[in-house]
Amino acid sequence: MSTPPPADQGPTRPGAPPRGLTPFVVVIGIAVLVVTVTMLARRDGGTPAPEPSATTTSIGPGQVRGPVAIDSAVTDGTTLWLQVASCHGDPGVSVLEETGSQVRVQVTSTVTDPGDACLDDVTVDLSAPFGDRRLFDLRDGADRAREVPVTTGPIP
Repeated sequence: MSTPPPADQGPTRPGAPPRGLTPFVVVIGIAVLVVTVTMLARRDGGTPAPEPSATTTSIGPGQVRGPVAIDSAVTDGTTLWLQVASCHGDPGVSVLEETGSQVRVQVTSTVTDPGDACLDDVTVDLSAPFGDRRLFDLRDGADRAREVPVTTGPIP
């Protein structure tokens, strides 16, 4: 007569789950793993971290400096307040082009992966009131500029 192996010696037959693990525990474990991997693959509240490219510079382990996305914009008339997709990244305006119908901006910042989930602020003084002009984010280059909605109101 054979005795069953102790619980700490793994499965009793090929393909069987280890003793003591119910299907519920296995499902919960997989869910935790998926959430953890997803969180590690994203930074700043869900924005994928940029890969080093011709327009970015690697400045250290997990740190890249380059163009970042403009998340939101507010104007009080002659000033634009931008929130950008970096956290404590020392952002600055690297391109500012103003015409009668458009304001085109590129913001450069340092992104750390993984990084904290926050947004940085950048203030831009305009040469003329924003008025009914349109704001374009030049993060991906002038030929792939993305329009950013602008709210009018007091600068936060």
